[in-house]
Amino acid sequence: MTTTNLYAALRQAQLDVSPLEHDTTGFTGNDEFRYTSAESIIDAARQHLLANGLVGRRCGWLAVPTKDNRDVCVVSCKFILIHTESGEALEDDVTSIAQSWHGTTLEKAINAYLTRSLAYWLRDLLLIPRFHEVAEPTTPPTPAVVNNLLSEGEDKAAKAFTNGMTKISNCKDLGEMEDIIARITVHPDISKTCKVTLMSCAKTKQKDLKGDAK
Repeated sequence: MTTTNLYAALRQAQLDVSPLEHDTTGFTGNDEFRYTSAESIIDAARQHLLANGLVGRRCGWLAVPTKDNRDVCVVSCKFILIHTESGEALEDDVTSIAQSWHGTTLEKAINAYLTRSLAYWLRDLLLIPRFHEVAEPTTPPTPAVVNNLLSEGEDKAAKAFTNGMTKISNCKDLGEMEDIIARITVHPDISKTCKVTLMSCAKTKQKDLKGDAK
């Protein structure tokens, strides 16, 4: 089957797409970072595809546990892109790893991967460009500011603990809470005692979120 009409529509969709703003905050180690959530990518891609007569979907997936580690699965997904007017179609295969972390089940890790894989496929399909934030001009820091920064740098553990508590308190989603719990367990700057406290608070918040979801 030829795909002339499909590629023409996909070309227009790629021309129409623009960078997506960062709408979610994550953290790695002591550093916070902004990124575009999978849900935002999926929603924006859906609008561009439909506007150009294209429909994309996952048409199958398979998760196979590895022999060496039953907490790791090789997940293969098959996606299809269809031009609704001509019926032309293209299929793509995407394969990667899903791994359960402390506080999460393998099933939830697979479900999270399925969401991410769909977002990544759509991002690559439409060539959605990376969003670059324009930094505000800054003035050279004064000696007092430098001293304050040095003081903060010497207390990484306290800052990491505070960031963790803030994340737990502000969390409103079970999936996000699972990510927070996973990061707490491997955080290099949080002591074992502080991790116990954070995990206790996280588990309590997780139960509250599960109750709200019912």
